[in-house]
Amino acid sequence: MPEGFSDLRRRGRRPADAAQRKAKVLEALRGLESTGVPFSMQDVADRVGVSRATLYRDATLRELIGAKGDGPPVRPVDFKIHEKLRGEVEALRSESRELRRNLKDAEKERKALQERIATLQSENSERMYAQRAAEALTDGVENVRQEAYGKGFQAGMASASRGGRGGAGGLMVAATRFPKATLATARRTLAKAIHPDLFADDPAAHLLANEILKQLNSLTDM
Repeated sequence: MPEGFSDLRRRGRRPADAAQRKAKVLEALRGLESTGVPFSMQDVADRVGVSRATLYRDATLRELIGAKGDGPPVRPVDFKIHEKLRGEVEALRSESRELRRNLKDAEKERKALQERIATLQSENSERMYAQRAAEALTDGVENVRQEAYGKGFQAGMASASRGGRGGAGGLMVAATRFPKATLATARRTLAKAIHPDLFADDPAAHLLANEILKQLNSLTDM
């Protein structure tokens, strides 16, 4: 028996069940038609796994295939090439779907980041407003304190100019009770406690300490 003849015999062998062959042909036709490319009887035979002659000899199968298997004399594209290209197209479509999903997720993330930035900007504006309000309040308190010091100083100076008990006249009356040396010692002790340089950051206290020190100096000059 010539080499390869046994393979041809097996290929052209009729299956035991005709329904099985018919089912295979129908499956092959569905697969070929799904490609959208014209096909021939040989393409059907290759899919089924039989020879083309086997299909032609079986009237049932020949009628089942009909004109579908005639195909054009010159096929516009090879079936295998078409199958490869179709696979590549499907891969590109799948990749495109994945990219669209990624783009959609990225857009959601971008919107979330924009909302977060807006929230942070609003919170920062609120903090800056609160800080300015606190600074304004601190300035107001300082102004009131300085004004109170000023009014107190003016009242003290007015009392001293009238020679009241709390003014320079009262100090002079009290100073007559002590010797001059004792007053000088007392003046030095008080000067250490109320020297104007100790109140350099407080203008009102600095001014009052300076005036009190002048009065003390005037007592030691008597």
